[in-house]
Amino acid sequence: MKYITTTGHKLTRKIFAFSKKLCKDLNRSEFKLISNLLLGILKAQNCKISEIARSLNEKILLKKTIERLCLGLKNFCMVEKVTENFLEIAQKHIKEDSLLIIDGGDLAKPKGEKFEKLGWVRDGSTDKIVRGYASVGVVALTEKKLPITVYEKIYSHEEKDFSSENTETIIALRHLKRAFFDQNTRVFDRGYDCNTIFSELIESHVNFIIRMKQTRDVYYKGKKINILKLANCRKGKYVLKFKKRNRKEACCKVSILPIELPAFPGISLNLVVCRGFSEKPLMLITNITDNDKKICVSVTKAYLMRWRIEEFYRLKKDQFGFEDVRVRSLSAIRNLSMILNFALGFLAILGDSWQENELGQALIFYARKIYKTVANFCLYSLARGIKYCFSRCNISLYSLFKEHNKFDHSQLSFFSVLDSVHSFQFVS
Repeated sequence: MKYITTTGHKLTRKIFAFSKKLCKDLNRSEFKLISNLLLGILKAQNCKISEIARSLNEKILLKKTIERLCLGLKNFCMVEKVTENFLEIAQKHIKEDSLLIIDGGDLAKPKGEKFEKLGWVRDGSTDKIVRGYASVGVVALTEKKLPITVYEKIYSHEEKDFSSENTETIIALRHLKRAFFDQNTRVFDRGYDCNTIFSELIESHVNFIIRMKQTRDVYYKGKKINILKLANCRKGKYVLKFKKRNRKEACCKVSILPIELPAFPGISLNLVVCRGFSEKPLMLITNITDNDKKICVSVTKAYLMRWRIEEFYRLKKDQFGFEDVRVRSLSAIRNLSMILNFALGFLAILGDSWQENELGQALIFYARKIYKTVANFCLYSLARGIKYCFSRCNISLYSLFKEHNKFDHSQLSFFSVLDSVHSFQFVS
């Protein structure tokens, strides 16, 4: 672990191999663009093109590197292909019962003026309406419960083809239907409690868990009743103990009730009520059924893993400074966000088995943690370890891109001609 240069070379080769898989069936210039941006983002841990260019440390003018990266981001058009390649890599770390967590995000640019098709969005950190872009994202959880982005779209309300946020969510759900199993449970927050989303999920016959609003009415034993009033009638039959995000222990009581929604008569659903999570009971609706009544505990645990996507957005904005992006065109912003998601996916794949490989252990060591224990969400530690490692050794991808020149035997070379002249014998 003390040989930091060796670790840096191993890490660079691993990033290069990951980029090679990403850029399968792409041309050389696109491969160089993706690999350079991927390495630059991990080295600089910043989304400013100028900082990415500085971290690459190329032997040309910095201005030329910035221009090349900006032009490449704006004109890159092989998004579907490279996303398909990344999904192929990610699916090796995703099981049939892995959770798919869907949530909306925002890219707030309150002082931005020159960005393309800049709209209005609610800033999640300040809860104010500011200028910016909205997004819908889906992360899948690996075996170690680390998030990997499997779908993301940044959109603006000012775009001509924009219809509604529900339409963007339905597009994401249909993409998941094609790429994943129906057993992969889709997990939603209460912002997705609407009949449009329920209709799409029920018709697709996929597993889902949705947190409900307090104003929703349901049918219970043939009678229409407010969902909060129904939840308050239940004290909870099963006990669930867990640690909150602030590391405080919580003891909740969970129960399950068979219900129907007024808009979907005849469709049997389950209401899971969790008391003790907050002042008011946590109400979840799911179509997951099981003979074991303790399924309500599993459903509650699955929903509590939803905070992983919030931590993912926090990592993206705080550790990698995504909201400080300076490219102006919407296509460049989308492409940069896509490559950043690839970089975070690389971290998740590395963190899924960091205890079993020497490189992961070395990066955790270089993170210089205050406490010896490593948190379950180890992406911050891996990111700090990569930044420290690259700051101590100057490594680039130039040597890996350099091809060894070999003579093509189908063409004559200067040396082959000389050899033939020396071996020629005159006949008298």
